[in-house]
Amino acid sequence: PATRAPSLLMSPMVFTQPTCAPPKERDAGLLPLGSQETAAASTNLLLPLPAPEPPVVTSSPLTKLQLQEALLYLVQNDDNFLNIIYEAYLFSMTQAAMKKTM
Repeated sequence: PATRAPSLLMSPMVFTQPTCAPPKERDAGLLPLGSQETAAASTNLLLPLPAPEPPVVTSSPLTKLQLQEALLYLVQNDDNFLNIIYEAYLFSMTQAAMKKTM
């Protein structure tokens, strides 16, 4: 069976051992300033890597025919879409009726 490639590759730095001072110096707070930053940075390497941002998709506007087909498909196949359209229609009719009575 073929093996599946991992979806997210880890940096080689994840597998390096942090170079820290012996426990006595670390507990006494005698680490040089640079060593503290290095120890903190190496700890962060063990955290999961953030997910890469999705690529930016440049979309072009639909043609009239594409829009017509999409709307027709949604009206025929998506009850929630039809409900939203119907509620907006009723709201606009109610608003128009209220304006006429004023």
